[in-house]
Amino acid sequence: MTAIERGGGRLRVVIAHCWQGSPADGWYPALAQHLRDILGFAVAVPALPDSHDPDPRAWQGALQDAIGGGKGPLVLVGHSLGALAVLRWLLAAPNPIAGAVLVAPPIGPSRLEAIRRFRVEAQALPAALSRARRSLVVVSDADPYLLPTPADVATAFASAGARRLLLPGGGHFSPASGLTPLPGILPFFREMAAAQEREDATLLPPPASDRRTGRCPA
Repeated sequence: MTAIERGGGRLRVVIAHCWQGSPADGWYPALAQHLRDILGFAVAVPALPDSHDPDPRAWQGALQDAIGGGKGPLVLVGHSLGALAVLRWLLAAPNPIAGAVLVAPPIGPSRLEAIRRFRVEAQALPAALSRARRSLVVVSDADPYLLPTPADVATAFASAGARRLLLPGGGHFSPASGLTPLPGILPFFREMAAAQEREDATLLPPPASDRRTGRCPA
């Protein structure tokens, strides 16, 4: 599939990494490379500041800088604390974006101060996800950070309109998990690419024709 550059521009993806993470960790580089090289997306994986002692406002600012004002439909991907940062960004977004992928989003109670700083209540999920035309939540059945249970978190997102993907044995999908790329996530992006191609096709001008007769010239 070639890069999508028609209509409103090619699809843009911004990936927000986890607490104590970096753009070079875990499955982020493999996903970014696949989206660039295979699907032709424009991809940014910003280094969010002070990842060991993160501040929500600083992360929001860095995320906004990475998003910028570029052309093209936007898809945001967030992992763990990065998923909370994406949700917070969506709650303040003036216009809907093309899509959002939330990987292991810890929206429940937590003992970790960093997660409590970024807390997004389950009641806010419908408002946040309404700002994304398509959304996917990815959880493992063995994630100790998703409380009360990973299934409860997945259900909360599904109730707010997200598609859910439950992957067995993935833990928190942390860099230490060795998952490269993250399994099961690529079909969502292929669907996004196909949908964008269909949308762009409706924006293409009709073939040259004789406007008086409607017939194509010989």
